[in-house]
Amino acid sequence: MSRFAQEVDETVIVKYRVVPESSKGAYTYGYFNLRGLEVDSFDRAQGLDASEDLGEVALEVRSLADSFGQYPSGMPTCRSRLDGLIK
Repeated sequence: MSRFAQEVDETVIVKYRVVPESSKGAYTYGYFNLRGLEVDSFDRAQGLDASEDLGEVALEVRSLADSFGQYPSGMPTCRSRLDGLIK
């Protein structure tokens, strides 16, 4: 797995790349929700703070979708686990 980051002042944009045919890389990308971290970094770079905009119901829906294996991008996420750690 490769990690690319661009930093300007206090703003950091992050992108992860899974090595082709790396099951360990794909698992790590999904387990730690690295796509979510990428999206959050791009949102913050644009002045958005998605985690603050999500209400209690939205977080519960996200957690429910995660528990049933329903992911918007087709990649597994552990967002509900990370949400609990971040707050």
